[in-house]
Formats: sequence, structure tokens, C-alpha cells
Amino acid sequence: MATGDLPVQAAPPPEAVSTGAPGAETAPAAPPPPPGRPAAPPTPDRKQLWLETATVLAVWYLPMLYGAACDLIWPELIVRFPILRSESGLIVYSVAGSALILFLIHRGGEGPARFGLVRPVWFPEILLALLIFTVDYGLVHVCQNLLRDSFYDGSERYTSSYVMPPVRTVDYVFVVLASGCNGFAEELVVRGYLFTRFEQLLGSAGKSLLITSALFASYHAYYGPAGTTEIFVSGLVYGAGFWLTRRLWPIAIAHALADLHPMLLLGARAAP
Repeated sequence: MATGDLPVQAAPPPEAVSTGAPGAETAPAAPPPPPGRPAAPPTPDRKQLWLETATVLAVWYLPMLYGAACDLIWPELIVRFPILRSESGLIVYSVAGSALILFLIHRGGEGPARFGLVRPVWFPEILLALLIFTVDYGLVHVCQNLLRDSFYDGSERYTSSYVMPPVRTVDYVFVVLASGCNGFAEELVVRGYLFTRFEQLLGSAGKSLLITSALFASYHAYYGPAGTTEIFVSGLVYGAGFWLTRRLWPIAIAHALADLHPMLLLGARAAP
């Protein structure tokens, strides 16, 4: 070897990977991808894929299937029991909305407790719900008295053509189910998710309270000015309750009671 020449070392063999069988030979590891070529995407977890698929089915397919069933399978039933259309539709869309938000919470990785979904302790939750419902009911009546001389007609919120009184036993069953599903879904979306996200984005729970209450009232505008104002007040009550407790269950129960109470009154007035 000439003076100054350095010995050339052989490249090390590729790292071996054991096959796991006792006494079996090890196989060389797969070579890295060539430069400029992206690595193969990781294999999706099957549980995660099923969860995503179920969420899409709940959000998109379930409402579409419900609409088709009402038009093709149940037309005579809907004519005989018209309240079933509105109340069963409310149940379907509540399930769809809840599925989407629960999936987003799961994917976010922050944990359900951040959005008020803590383990319920039913007795205190129900007592707190009754308190929130009472405060909401009282403030709505104060609102009615203050607005009586401007645009409140005394019956606008719950005599809309969108609301039909329950008459039969099956009507009351669907009214109770729809009130529970809708109360949970709306509070999960508006207070549990949007309140939390606006609070994070704006750095202010007070601003989040006003924004979510306005959003809550805006999609009830079909009740007219008086009903929309009342619902804005209800949104402030529910939002404040969530702000103070960070628990979704009492807010959802109070909301369900607020939905159920006027429907029971309408049913009592419509009874022969």
C-alpha cells in the first residue's frame, strides 16, 4: 500500500430485524425510501376507521335515509300522526349533530371533560338543572313583561306553525325523546363545543357567552322577534351555567325541560 493511502472500510450490513421465531434467522430491515420520494403513509388503525365511517353515516346518511323513509315508507303514518314527523326529525338531526361533535372531541385529544362531558352524578345534576330551569323560566317571563308593549303578543313563541301539540300517547313519547335528544345535542354543540372554542380563540369567557347566545338565538328566528329575544336570554342563562360549573349534564337537562314544558302545556290545552 502506498504511503498516504488510507484503508477503505466496507459498508456495514443493513440492520437485521428478528422474525420473532426462536432460532430463526433475522431478515434485513427495509431500506429507506430514495431521496425525493415521500415515505409510505402509516396504516390506519381499524378502530379509528370504523369510528370515522360511523360518524359520516350518522351525519350524512342517517338524515337522508330518514327523509326517504318519511316520503316513501311512512306517508300514511305521517298523515295520521303529523307530530311524529317533526319530533322524529328532531331526534335524527340531534343524533347526527351529536355524533359529529363527539367525533371532533375524540380527534382533538383534549379529553371530553374539557367540554363538560364529565361522569354524571345524577342527583346533584338534576337539582342544578332544576335551578337553571327555574332561573331561565323566571327571566323569560321578565323579558315578556318588558317587551309586552313593543312586539310581544303573549303567545308568539310556542304557537308558531312549526309547533304542533301532542294529542296521543305516542305523541307524548316522541315529545319526551325529542326534548331529551335536542337538549343534549344543542348544549353539546353551542355550550360544550362552541363556548369552549370561542373562549380559547378570544381569550374571554364573557365574549364567548355573548357570541354563543347570539348564535343560539339566531337559528330560532322563526319564532319572531319576541321568541328570539327570549331564547337569547335563555342562551345567556345556559351559557352562564356552563361557565360556572363546566358541566354539560345539568345544562342539557334544563334545556330539555325548557323544551318539554311548553309542549306539555300545549297538549293540555288541546285536550278535549
